[in-house]
Amino acid sequence: TGNYDATGSTNQTLTVLAPPSSLPFREDFSSPGLSRFTPFNYNWGASDFALSLTSDSFLSNTNGRLTFAAPRSSVGGATPNLTLPLTNSWTVEATVNVPDSTPYQSMGFNIVRDLYQGGQYYPSDQLVFQYFAFNGAKTIRSYWAGRTGGYSELRSSGPSSSSLRLAMRYDHQTRQLVCLYRDSTNSPWQTNGVHSLATNGTIGSGWGLRDTDVFRLGFFGETLSSTGTTGADLSLDDIYVQVQTLPELTLSGELTGTVDAVVTPYPVIFSGYAPITFTASNLPTGLA
Repeated sequence: TGNYDATGSTNQTLTVLAPPSSLPFREDFSSPGLSRFTPFNYNWGASDFALSLTSDSFLSNTNGRLTFAAPRSSVGGATPNLTLPLTNSWTVEATVNVPDSTPYQSMGFNIVRDLYQGGQYYPSDQLVFQYFAFNGAKTIRSYWAGRTGGYSELRSSGPSSSSLRLAMRYDHQTRQLVCLYRDSTNSPWQTNGVHSLATNGTIGSGWGLRDTDVFRLGFFGETLSSTGTTGADLSLDDIYVQVQTLPELTLSGELTGTVDAVVTPYPVIFSGYAPITFTASNLPTGLA
């Protein structure tokens, strides 16, 4: 359950009640309930961005999957209590199932900038990756939107399969987030698009991104049908989230001394030379 407060304000707040999540975070919904997630549910209004919170529950753990079912145009989301930083690389993956539908239905996940650190979650600047069906045609889409304006999307034609594996992979060194997809047969990953999260890039400038910013992760389903998801099987499963925690050391000059040839867990990027790694017990002088 969630505590909601949208009265008299354009901001809608949600208290994160789910227990803290450890990494890597995995969820295959084999255990009953959604105790590792905080749900939030919206009704669609007259326009795409006219949302209002509702106490209805549109997401459930059904047959070992996160299933979205609603009687009207709406959005149902769930977020684990973990954050994704700009200063570390990370990966998010999930399998989504979206059947043919009329007029529009989708499943996917998003990252939302966490602008309030006191236990409150404000939907605001976000980057979305989803698989949707519109009048029988399927599309993979990633897009970003901002509180103060700004919007851009990248689309890929969907395969005939209803089930896809979606992935976001963020590299903290390049500040690029790559959106990937493949079908359920574990075929090679295909690229939907690349989004820059550099603080001085289009998104970063529009959002006012800082190096200290972190993101909340959400998983969602949505429909724009007046009859909701009647007869449709919309679901999400096999969530995987990992944040890089290994330290990285960078050498900028010529390396001298004797070191071990193969080491973990300290990878070293050595400018102008092939990567070399060191054991914690035999690091070159000045590295710790």
